Amino acid sequence: MSNDTGYRRDYDRDPYKGYETSERLMFEVNTKSQKYHPKEKVMGVELGGATKAYPFSELNKVASPIKDVLGKTNVQIFYDRKTKTVVIRDKNNREIPSVVGFWFAWYVFHPETRVFSAK
Repeated sequence: MSNDTGYRRDYDRDPYKGYETSERLMFEVNTKSQKYHPKEKVMGVELGGATKAYPFSELNKVASPIKDVLGKTNVQIFYDRKTKTVVIRDKNNREIPSVVGFWFAWYVFHPETRVFSAK
């Protein structure tokens, strides 16, 4: 790849440096929650009309797997601290679709979401 793109830009500089730790957003959002840092990573899941966010900071506080109920479905959340990856499975060990994103983004689309909190 060439840096000769026809644009004056420093391609060696990370334009997102510090973004994950800053509370600043690159665009305005209509709905906000102060419950977590806006860039807190969460695993979000929607199942049978129920939504829930699993903040990584909360997952770090408990042993994996975590048993939970989402809607009427028993689930297990597998969190790997080393790789910072999350998988959610049903009682038959089938993976349930989920998404990892920032807290502010999940909350914008799911303001009524339940949130997992370590006991």
